[in-house]
Amino acid sequence: MRCQRRDKKHSTIQGTHVTLPQGKTQTVSVAHIPMTFEKVVTPLGEMPIYPVKNGEITIKGANYEINLPDGFYIIRKLTVKECCRLQTLPDDYCRVANKTNAYKGLGNGWTAEVIIHILSHALAGIPKDEEIVILSMYDGIGTGRYCFDKLGYRNIRYFAYEIEKPAIEIAKTNFPDIVQCGDAFSVREAGWSVPL
Repeated sequence: MRCQRRDKKHSTIQGTHVTLPQGKTQTVSVAHIPMTFEKVVTPLGEMPIYPVKNGEITIKGANYEINLPDGFYIIRKLTVKECCRLQTLPDDYCRVANKTNAYKGLGNGWTAEVIIHILSHALAGIPKDEEIVILSMYDGIGTGRYCFDKLGYRNIRYFAYEIEKPAIEIAKTNFPDIVQCGDAFSVREAGWSVPL
């Protein structure tokens, strides 16, 4: 890793050794690094180092309570790919969305493997080729449709109620057969029915 010190000199961290540009090596402990370094350049880009002291972390000059031992930490956002993996979706599931909308859709979504587990028991004994009509309220990014596909059910008629355009775009990109029905509150209207 490449580190930038407060005095703007550069060094490289290798394990517990710091190699200075002149080739001199000095062994340091984690506690010494924050006194010397403000940020680290990693393969993911430049990352600030945050100090934690007495159960508080300082971020951009403000202190927040945190349950971590005293020391210095590199804190970064998860990537969209990592969020997809946490939700047990394919790495490129949100490929059509910008990062903000991908994070929002994944954060508001379901963890696919949990739903797959529940559905595998709920649908036990139902043939994979039998037609299943699904009404998904507040569908989000179409994780429910993904779960049926992953379980091997191919004869699906999937009706989704969702109003967030980026979420709809993610769902439709992965499953063009989803029938978008608009606002879920329309089910309260007189004469409502699933648009079969």
